[in-house]
Amino acid sequence: WAPLHYAASNTNVDLISYLLEANPEAARLKTSKGETALHLMCRQSSGTPPLSSIDKLLEADPDAVIQRDQEHLYTPLHLLCLAGSRVSIDVLYRLLQSNPQAAEIADADHYLPLHHACENGCEANVVAALLEAYPSSAYAMTRKQDSSLSLACSCNKSVETVQMLINANPSALVKKNDYGFAPLHCVCRAYQPRMGIVQALLEASPSCVALTTHGGETPIHMASS
Repeated sequence: WAPLHYAASNTNVDLISYLLEANPEAARLKTSKGETALHLMCRQSSGTPPLSSIDKLLEADPDAVIQRDQEHLYTPLHLLCLAGSRVSIDVLYRLLQSNPQAAEIADADHYLPLHHACENGCEANVVAALLEAYPSSAYAMTRKQDSSLSLACSCNKSVETVQMLINANPSALVKKNDYGFAPLHCVCRAYQPRMGIVQALLEASPSCVALTTHGGETPIHMASS
């Protein structure tokens, strides 16, 4: 790690600014895991990355937003979306404005940033921004053949997000993952499934109620257990 990596990891705004003024090239340095200072800033487990520091890091290295680490092939945008409901929409917009291509990059498990956002319960405006940046992401599948819709249903949080994803790709309603689960299975096996999500799925595709998993289970089996 270089000094800037430590400053970014600790969200030390003043020190980040000072180090970048002393040597802007420090923003291009990577740790042994391939992480830039922007990666470390966006993977903060608590709090919101300061927008001023994000701006300074992007100014010093605009390509950092599409750089992937070595362990999971995460970009800073992937890491940001892993924060779930804590994601700052302003930081997300800034990363996408810097390079919209960041929304199109998959990690080692074929997750786009949208997949992480849906799985981790990001707010609907975050999902909307990612879909706007890369509309085809609604059709992308993870390594285990989960769509963003099935992940949002597993998360069992936002009716608005689910409705948005249905509108973006209605065909995802009948897509099954490697376990044979369609989106309706995913929400029905959640703890206390949201009625609004179940209703949205059934209104869009009533036949989903008859889909079976590889084990022969229908959504009714899931809800009953």
